[in-house]
Parts: sequence; structure tokens; C-alpha cells
Amino acid sequence: MSQSWKRFIGMGIESTWATPVVPTVWLRFVGDDSLTMTANIIELDGTEEARSKLAYADGDWTCEGDISDIEILPGLCRTLFKLAMGTETGSGPYVFTLIDDIMPSCTIELQRGNTQAYQYRGMKVNTMSISAAARETLKCNISMVGQREVELGSAEARTYLDETPFVFWQGIFKYKVDGGTLDEYYVQEFSLDLNNNLRHPFMVSGQRYSREQTEGVRDVTGSFKTLFDAQAKALYDDALTFAEGEMDFTFTHADGAILKFEFPRVMLESPDFDRGDQDYDTTFNFRCFKTGSDKEFKVTYTEAP
Repeated sequence: MSQSWKRFIGMGIESTWATPVVPTVWLRFVGDDSLTMTANIIELDGTEEARSKLAYADGDWTCEGDISDIEILPGLCRTLFKLAMGTETGSGPYVFTLIDDIMPSCTIELQRGNTQAYQYRGMKVNTMSISAAARETLKCNISMVGQREVELGSAEARTYLDETPFVFWQGIFKYKVDGGTLDEYYVQEFSLDLNNNLRHPFMVSGQRYSREQTEGVRDVTGSFKTLFDAQAKALYDDALTFAEGEMDFTFTHADGAILKFEFPRVMLESPDFDRGDQDYDTTFNFRCFKTGSDKEFKVTYTEAP
């Protein structure tokens, strides 16, 4: 029996791409994973006057996959957001900003069941999706690309964070419509999608593994759901008139840790309406843009006192 409940995943930020390090955080509450290295074959067709495929050539290896439903604990913030966004500044509060440079990488250690531990080197966050909804926790999904998988002789010792995740009710959502002020809105759902658009696999002659992935044009989008009332009508008006807004979402954990998302330049798109038995709800999709030296969004994390 492989005992799937014995699965573990650890992450550590690398100083040099694909040079492995020992994990510094272990994911305490997490959903599924699909990290794997794939051996790619090259099929050879039309040989020996046969209708069947008779042969193939050894190709290269690619390493990629997803980790879903990561519960965002306070102690995970520094690792997750530095990997996804690019840089961390400050010594508390810690500020994470998007960069136009080489993205950081990490080593991941993973064991599925009680069978075998593997190490994944040079792993970068290609996409990150953050979601929160009423009666749920703050979660993220990450899609990663890297260099290679290595079988480990033995797994590292693991220490888990003695924490619970941020919860949706702990968040305060604010939006500034055109010509207005940053006012609180009562949202029911929120999502944020970051696409770093990494080049993968980056294959060249003389190598069977991908080279370090380079960065493409970044894309930041998302959505939020709220009651369609007089306050939400102002959002609807902004969406129809191409008006720019500002937005932030601040979570205060039960232990006092604070996680704040700030979006300095937001464009709303025409919403989707949902007629329920009692109310009209509306979901606004949004796109984020840079303004001046400020990127599409930034994240500030303040540790518990």
C-alpha cells in the first residue's frame, strides 16, 4: 500500500537556478499535485514499407506541474509571494513587488505516499491563482516549470508551521471608483490570476533538459462578486465608461499577522449578473495595469506581533 496520506511537499528558494537547496517550508494544508518529469520520445514514421509505427528516438526531458489548493498560512507568505512576484524588500513589514528581471527559482521535495522522495530543481512559478470566498480560507494554486527531477536516497526531516490559514471573513475589500474615495465593499468571492508567461521548455542543442526559463509579458487579472445595489452601480458605471479605479484587499489573521494586496490601476469589465431567490449578485472581472513606477499590484506582509 502506498498510503497517499503520507505525501509531503517542501520548498526552498535557490540562490542559483537549478542548484538544489534544503526546503525551508513544508506545505501543511494542500490539495493535489501533478509535478513530474516527462521523457519525450520522437516517433519515426513510414519505415520499412509498414503501416505500423516501428521505431522511435530518445528525446528530451521536461519538468513541470501544478500544486493546488495551498492554504495560505502566515508563515508561507514570504516564500510563496517572492517566488510568484520576484522580489522581497524590507525586514518587517515585507513588501513583494513584480519584477521585470529574472524570476527566482526553488527546489521542491515531494514524496507521494510512502514509496519514494523526489527533488525538483530550478522550479519557477509560471502562474499563480489566489482565491477566497465566503465560508472558506484563502488559497492559491501554482503552476511550475523547472529543470529536472532527481530521485532522493532519503527525505529531509520535516517541520510544519503550527498555524492556521487566513480566512475570508478576516478580509476587508476596498475599491475607489472614478472620482471617489477608497470605500469598503462587501464581496462574496475574490480571485486574482498572475501569469508570468515563462518560456518553457527552453530547449537548445547539447542539452536534454530545459534551460532557465525567460520571462514574457506579464498578465494580471481577477474577479470579485458583490451584491448589485446602489454602491455596486457605481462599479457598473465605471465598467461601461472605461474608468480606472484603485483596489485593495487586507486580511488580518487571528494571531495579528496582516496580508495586504494593493492594486493601483484597475479596469473593470462589464459584469455577469446572477438573479437569486432574494437578490441580484454581480461578478466584476478586472484587469490590472502598471502606473508610473508601480507595477500591477504589490503585496505587503506583516508578521504577528
